[in-house]
Amino acid sequence: MRKNLGMKKMHCKKNDLRDHIPFYLYESVTEEEAEEIERHVVECEECQEDMALWLTLLEQKQTARP
Repeated sequence: MRKNLGMKKMHCKKNDLRDHIPFYLYESVTEEEAEEIERHVVECEECQEDMALWLTLLEQKQTARP
C-alpha cells in the first residue's frame, strides 16, 4: 500500500508503458520498447516505484523456487 507523506504525487500519463514493465523485466518486449520503457522510467517516479515493486516480486519468486 502506498502512502502519501505530504508529497505531491505525480500520476503517470503513459499507462501503456507502465503496463509493459513486467514484460520488460521478463525480456518479452522488443529492443525499441525496452529503450522507450527505460527512458520513461528514468523520468517517472510512479513507474520507478512500480519497477521496484516488480523487481522485488521477481526476486522473491526466484528465491522461493526449490
